Amino acid sequence: MGTIPTTLRGIFTISTIDVRENNLTGEIDWIGQTKFFHGAPLQHVLLQSNNFSGTLSSWICSVRDADVRSNSFYQPRPNCCSPDVCDEDFLLVDATPQLNFLTELYHATDGGKWHNNSGWLKGEPCRPSSIFYDVCNNFWYGVECKCAQYYPFSEVYTVTKISLTANNLVGEIPSSIGNLVEILELYLDGNELSGTIPKEISGLTALTRVSLGDNMLTGKLLYPNLPSLTMVNVSNNMLGGSVPDTVCTLQERDLRHNMYVS
Repeated sequence: MGTIPTTLRGIFTISTIDVRENNLTGEIDWIGQTKFFHGAPLQHVLLQSNNFSGTLSSWICSVRDADVRSNSFYQPRPNCCSPDVCDEDFLLVDATPQLNFLTELYHATDGGKWHNNSGWLKGEPCRPSSIFYDVCNNFWYGVECKCAQYYPFSEVYTVTKISLTANNLVGEIPSSIGNLVEILELYLDGNELSGTIPKEISGLTALTRVSLGDNMLTGKLLYPNLPSLTMVNVSNNMLGGSVPDTVCTLQERDLRHNMYVS
């Protein structure tokens, strides 16, 4: 049970990861972004018969001996992945929870009075192109998605970016933000957001950039274990408590003008 610890990033002599036939969960695409074995590609990645999820990128095809079958990865399936390495059918990501968050965000922050709410609550926020199924058409202002390369079903997308900077959002961030399982970038700075930062944001393991500065947020800064995070801006709020070590080590951060305790 459990996940593969991201602390492996700091071990540069690893050439093999073999955790076959356990009950491990979580995302593993970060493995492909890590320079193991003195910068050389991993030689053996054997992860079959677990319950890993999330997306899987084409790095897996550069591994000499790989097997990631019998897991629960989401589409799109890497085109280079042969049947003896990857399952034929990757799961479709259920867009309903993501849509629930977007709808709750609209209502919780008085979306009718946003400076720009073009397209919101009118149909789906994104849909695959009718010509290139891995290209998304984005219909809701500030929302960007990733679409599946394979399109046997309708409206297959995952939200990867929300950018609503200085858009007159007034209210609190819904806890259902945890539904955005593949979001990469979140920009809600320059609004009138209040309340605390939902603890559920700590589960968004794909998140790379988050900007919540220039709001009225209170409570603690919660980003304890976000392995992909590279940028945080929470300046000009009313946040307290201590700053997590993982945030302090980021090269791109702005934590100024809050009420932290040293």
